Amino acid sequence: MNTDLSPADLDGGALDAVTDLETRIGAPVVAYRDSSPYARLDDEQLAQLQATEQRLGLQLLAYQD
Repeated sequence: MNTDLSPADLDGGALDAVTDLETRIGAPVVAYRDSSPYARLDDEQLAQLQATEQRLGLQLLAYQD
């Protein structure tokens, strides 16, 4: 499992866009570089993950192999 997360290097425009998003959603946002260790789940996989989260009362993260 690859857990090497690195923050994105944002230029001024990207930083402004992320700051604007934070303001609009009312929560901090962390930007990671384009390559992410998180698995890309299809709709069925995501539904299964969310159902398990709900059943267990946890937040789960799926990683790529």
